[in-house]
Amino acid sequence: MEELSIYSKLSYFKVNYEKCEILPIATSNTATNLIKTTFPFKITTSHIKYLGTKITLKVQDLFDSNNTPLLHTLTRDLKKWNKPHFSWIGRINIIKINIPPTPPRLLYLFQTVPVRVPQSYFKTLQKTLMNIVWSGNRSRIAFTTLTRPKTNGGLGVSEPYKYYLATQFTIIIDWSNPNPGTGMGTASTGDITMADTTPHIPISDRHMLEM
Repeated sequence: MEELSIYSKLSYFKVNYEKCEILPIATSNTATNLIKTTFPFKITTSHIKYLGTKITLKVQDLFDSNNTPLLHTLTRDLKKWNKPHFSWIGRINIIKINIPPTPPRLLYLFQTVPVRVPQSYFKTLQKTLMNIVWSGNRSRIAFTTLTRPKTNGGLGVSEPYKYYLATQFTIIIDWSNPNPGTGMGTASTGDITMADTTPHIPISDRHMLEM
């Protein structure tokens, strides 16, 4: 507490102790009770929220606490724009403003929460996007064509799975960098598979989402 008081005086920031939370990880009941009596902070047993992401007590709960709610949020936001007077090109532009990079919703989550995202997650999201583009009717243009760059005959529709891959390869480049922190480093795809690029937390297909 003394250190926090000193920090507050030096930085001219007031620390709101009532809004501060502590998430005990691998601590005994004795230690947790000591924290409760020593600090005026709220003790939480499930998660704390930091910079928009939920840090859970159990690592296995990261996916359900972050990725799944965001998928529901994206689906809800996109359905709000699902109006009959929008053209299909207009619907594509609506997708572009709701899927990364602007605003950086999925991309930010992929970068900050180190979990393996199953293919079922992206298939569900892709199905939602195609339903929006074609108003629930049969697709007239394949998703792979829509996501191509305009220079290659596509329409530049955001493809969340490739954003996910990009964040994983960024980690690989960082690991292979002989000078960490310098931003210098290269990585070649070669024979690398997704199993190699995401050595994090396995998430089973039980997360198949029904929207």
